[in-house]
Amino acid sequence: MPRASSPRLHLNDDLRQQKIEWRIQRIVWPLMTLLLLAIVAGLLGQGPIARAQAGSGDAGVTMEYHRFLRRLAPDRLELKLLASSERVRLHIDARYLDAVELERVFPEPEAVLSGTEATTLEFAGRPGHWTVVHIELNPQAIGTIEGWVAVDQRAHQPFSQFVYP
Repeated sequence: MPRASSPRLHLNDDLRQQKIEWRIQRIVWPLMTLLLLAIVAGLLGQGPIARAQAGSGDAGVTMEYHRFLRRLAPDRLELKLLASSERVRLHIDARYLDAVELERVFPEPEAVLSGTEATTLEFAGRPGHWTVVHIELNPQAIGTIEGWVAVDQRAHQPFSQFVYP
């Protein structure tokens, strides 16, 4: 019995090119999947890897902040300061403050002292109790911003944020 011939499409088949594309796809698809998972986890905004903490109870300051920010987008630092006297002094790295624009500090500090190494915000406190301070800011620089905070004369507590364009 004669075999029925199937019509063949006359495409420009390039098997070598097709194999190269398949290899590229085998590499790119897992990378795209990893990138998508990183974005969902918080690489570009809110998520578990986007939130961070700095400081300790021994240092008299704990801080919650976002690791990843966007330039000119509002963000917030939440600090808890352990008062050792009626006045609690929060020192913030001057280099960090040069890279951000402070919008609001709540509660409002009773005094602000600006220096070359740090800016000091002074708040009323009760000895042995924590004072919660919220700092609203807008990042002005792009890239990594490093800074530190300290309470009274205790050790500096470093932190780092990355600002996307």
